[in-house]
Amino acid sequence: MKLLNTGVPVVTVLSNSYSINVGNAITLQCTVSANPTATSVTWQRYINNVATNIDMSIVRYSGSSVGSPSLIISNTVISDEGFYICTASNSVGSGQSQQTFLDVTGSIPTVTVPQSTYRVNRGSSVTLQCTYTSNPVATSVIWERTVANQVTIISTAISKYDGSTTQSASLIINTADESDEANYVCKVTNSIGTGISSSIFLDVLGNVPVVTTPTSAYTVNVGDSVTMTCTVTANPQHTTVYWQYISGGSSTNMNIGGRFSGSSVSSPSLTLSNAQLSDQGTYVCYATNNVGTGQSSQVVLAVTGSVPSVSLTRTFLLVNMETQLHLVVLYLLIPVLPQFTGR
Repeated sequence: MKLLNTGVPVVTVLSNSYSINVGNAITLQCTVSANPTATSVTWQRYINNVATNIDMSIVRYSGSSVGSPSLIISNTVISDEGFYICTASNSVGSGQSQQTFLDVTGSIPTVTVPQSTYRVNRGSSVTLQCTYTSNPVATSVIWERTVANQVTIISTAISKYDGSTTQSASLIINTADESDEANYVCKVTNSIGTGISSSIFLDVLGNVPVVTTPTSAYTVNVGDSVTMTCTVTANPQHTTVYWQYISGGSSTNMNIGGRFSGSSVSSPSLTLSNAQLSDQGTYVCYATNNVGTGQSSQVVLAVTGSVPSVSLTRTFLLVNMETQLHLVVLYLLIPVLPQFTGR
């Protein structure tokens, strides 16, 4: 009859190294051969060159028993990386395996923005580009805006914003305005931690149109034409131009047509033909873009002259038939210089 050798358990790990992505499960294989039978199995991990027992009460760990000596680690984390040994004991003593190394791959996301500055006209849309790589997979993307050291998280629940998801990390800002001018960062989070991009500055350009009337007063004779000059500088481009006539404290938009022309985006000046006394007064030029409306200073128009005044000393004459009659009309034309005030 052959006698079985007795002694401390013989403990073997089936691989001297393992590799696993963060968040996944891994089994460190261990076999035990023992006579007398093994009474316990433990695993240890080296931390700062000191062997430390694995706490099997932690739910991420299982196995490490006489019936199932291998160590199962679920939902691995970076701190699981290191050297492990399997130890088995019986009534004779304890035996341990060679070391096996567990390599846990993955890190916080790497977040990249391709440019540090964006410029956009007020009222237009802009996309702040952001890309990332993440192992394990990203679970969230957020954007933060900083103005005067005050940090605000961008909420894409607001219709002004789109993007900022794990599928599309870039941030879309619709209808940019001056409040959007700020520094921005893109933040991506996975189960390990959060990666942060470098800072992006968004410069919002443009303003209401600058409307200029180089001449503040014009004089025109009755029946003549006059052009009241208006120039517009606008970014974004202006979309409308109109003039208002002010008289007696009331403002009226000028209707272009007939005696009035111009007052357009391409030709903002106002031309008045066949001037009438009723045209006399104060005028203002306006231009509008998608930021707002700008206006000129006031322009005063003076209309001089009047129609001739004719009077008859007699309203009827009695003459004989076939008598030659010479009628002489004398008239006096006196220019009338209206008095007015204007700014």
